[in-house]
Amino acid sequence: STYNVSRSTLAIMKDEFRRGTEETFKIEHQQKPWTTLFAPTEFFRKYKFYLQIDVCAANDDTMKSWIGWCESRLRILVIKVERISEVRRVHPHPVAFEHPNGDAETAARLPLCQSFFFGLAFHPTNGKRLSIDLTPAVKAWTDQVKDRLDEPVNDIRVNFCKRAQLPPVVARNDPHLRQLIEAATAGKRKRDDASAEATATDSTAAAGASATTNNADDADDTAAAADKRLRIDDEIVDSTSPQAVHAIDRLRKIAESAAASSTAATAASAAAATAATAGDPLTAASTEPNNGVSDADMAAIYGEDE
Repeated sequence: STYNVSRSTLAIMKDEFRRGTEETFKIEHQQKPWTTLFAPTEFFRKYKFYLQIDVCAANDDTMKSWIGWCESRLRILVIKVERISEVRRVHPHPVAFEHPNGDAETAARLPLCQSFFFGLAFHPTNGKRLSIDLTPAVKAWTDQVKDRLDEPVNDIRVNFCKRAQLPPVVARNDPHLRQLIEAATAGKRKRDDASAEATATDSTAAAGASATTNNADDADDTAAAADKRLRIDDEIVDSTSPQAVHAIDRLRKIAESAAASSTAATAASAAAATAATAGDPLTAASTEPNNGVSDADMAAIYGEDE
């Protein structure tokens, strides 16, 4: 019946007729088996964004009548959403998925829940961030459906979600989505492990830089103390006596040595701080890393060539 056909569902049917023609041609030429023509569609792999319509009820009798009413109104929701200028297609899934009510506020009162899903496709944004407000269309539809709402025994919710946010019941019933989720989970775990390892390495490098800075500060204090002693001795010791000349020369050498040490420590501290800030491994050939990680391992962690 054309009564239930919208702009989106007409485009979907045309796509399927075209695909069926192509598959039949390949089957007739023995390029594919007949089973490919009847393979289920990859609905939950085809779209990135979805509308989830949760129909909740207190018992089986209430659910039977309530979901029948809500399902008969879904075609109106399709039409309202596809009228939004940014929406290119609204693809309703024909089957509801039964699962426990996941809403904490209503789960005890309405334990039964069945969900319908609409796949959403949007017009290209030419690199701009996608920002679409579906609220007016969804609210207008839910207000219409809730004319028959008996709040103590039934309810309806509509949520916008991404593919990764679909409930587990969908993955259990769709092998293609299950494969996607497993691959995404494995990729995320690998990235988290690499991030944790890199964070630990950065912390070790920062600690090393802090220790080097403390050494530089100690050297500065030593130089300052020696210089202070030198000035005091210059003031209180008779510079004409041999003992005074010898003492002053000795203190001057101590001060010069301490100043040289301070300069070297300051340079090492600056190099370590720069390496820690830039996220680069310490690569000085004469310095072994304090954390037990070789230069080659550090380069591998940060994805660099040795």
